[in-house]
Amino acid sequence: MQKTKKVLKPVPVIEEFVCDCCEKVVRPNSNDLDEAIETQEMLHIRMEAGFGSIFGEGTKVEGDFCQACVNKLLGKFLRYSRS
Repeated sequence: MQKTKKVLKPVPVIEEFVCDCCEKVVRPNSNDLDEAIETQEMLHIRMEAGFGSIFGEGTKVEGDFCQACVNKLLGKFLRYSRS
């Protein structure tokens, strides 16, 4: 027989995102509709570079970008469609 109990453990919670390009601060738990939309539209890049990568094998590459900066930096390379 297993006897269990519930315990509370500290869990990291994101308080804000900061765009790595323009430094715009977005708070995901805000009650503001504009911030809620910005939170949903943030682009988060998390990857580990592979063999022969220009970033260096095994290097962790990260970036957080607001939608305006994604459009500014990548917009001309992106394809748009509606489903």
